[in-house]
Amino acid sequence: MARIEAGQGGRPILLVHGLTGGKVDFVEWLEPLAELGWHAVAPDVRGHGETGGPRDLDEYSAERIVDDLVALADEFGWESFVVLGHSLGGVFVQHLALRHPDRLTGLILMDTAHGPVDWIPTELLEVGIAIALTDGM
Repeated sequence: MARIEAGQGGRPILLVHGLTGGKVDFVEWLEPLAELGWHAVAPDVRGHGETGGPRDLDEYSAERIVDDLVALADEFGWESFVVLGHSLGGVFVQHLALRHPDRLTGLILMDTAHGPVDWIPTELLEVGIAIALTDGM
């Protein structure tokens, strides 16, 4: 999983971006967090940034992305960590909190929702999905 980080050895925090975002969304916050004693890690969620991205829509389920995030935490040896989720990343980290509450010492939700975004017309979502599948994020 492509990622950027700062503050190795500090308290662990995982920063998860939103739709069409990427790890670079958090680049200006990594060093300040490290200076405050955090080991801040910002990955590219599958289908974004340097991940390339699978073509199969099932590969983008919240369950798969949660698995990716937990695998990343495991790679660092983090038994527990704080997680911040922005926008769609906030939806993913809520799934993470429900599936692995014992792994989290904190949950930060930034500009996100707790359920379906039914205020976006279905037709617009379908166009967005088609563009993402053919041209990427």
